[in-house]
Amino acid sequence: MKTNEYPGFNACKSKLKLLTLDNPKVAKGGKRGEVTAVLHLLPEREYARVAVLNGEVPGLSNLCPWAGACAASCLNTAGRGGIPMSTYAGRAFANNVQHGRYKRTRLYDTDPDAFRAQLERDMATVASWARSLDLTVSFRLNGTSDLHWESVFPGLAVPAGAVRYDYTKDPRRTGTVDGVRYTYSLDKGFAREALARDVLRLGGNVAIVFNTKKGKPVPATWRGFPVIDGDETDLRHMDPPGHVVALRAKGKARADRSGFVRDAVTGDPVVAETAWEPRTLRR
Repeated sequence: MKTNEYPGFNACKSKLKLLTLDNPKVAKGGKRGEVTAVLHLLPEREYARVAVLNGEVPGLSNLCPWAGACAASCLNTAGRGGIPMSTYAGRAFANNVQHGRYKRTRLYDTDPDAFRAQLERDMATVASWARSLDLTVSFRLNGTSDLHWESVFPGLAVPAGAVRYDYTKDPRRTGTVDGVRYTYSLDKGFAREALARDVLRLGGNVAIVFNTKKGKPVPATWRGFPVIDGDETDLRHMDPPGHVVALRAKGKARADRSGFVRDAVTGDPVVAETAWEPRTLRR
């Protein structure tokens, strides 16, 4: 069953202030006996922009320092995060989801000690609930950000036995770093593709967004590397090594032509032909 179908789900969810349990994709992990909690903040420069619109002074400038073309198609506005609510008309936030992410990011910005304490309480709450059901537990602290939390909060109290995993565009964090299993997320650019190939050759995994339609199979290979369907679950730490994790374009990414999204047939960036010349990529 999905995570939200396990007994005690609503009770656990109601106690959480920072972490989220009902992300639709993450909830699929319940079918494999794992509970995953995700931390969603406002990504890249969105927090600074909204803070100014809200009449507040931001102390954080960029929560995704390695972001590239993905910024315009960020999952921050996918699903419920992109549905405007009339009650928020004329405000800095589009809906409850965005408002909630802003409040979390604001707390991290203005009172990091309180943020850390609450994050540790949330993780302990989720872990306790998971153990009561004999389920494993995992945490993804960069649901819509790309921060190295081990540097931000050294010694963060993660519950014993819990798994940590994340996606990242940081070239310094591929594979397992500081106990976190990272999946490198490919953006546009020759250098980034070259790095992605190196990561795969060394047994790491690379997430790539394809223009594959919902319900259609993902490519079998990309540049000769095997591909798995990353939309089946979000449990990236269970992926076989050396594989491409195919993700279907969602939200704004469906119309992306920046080169961030890849063509499911050719594997090349979805842009004008003159903007992509594979022969210039040198190894």
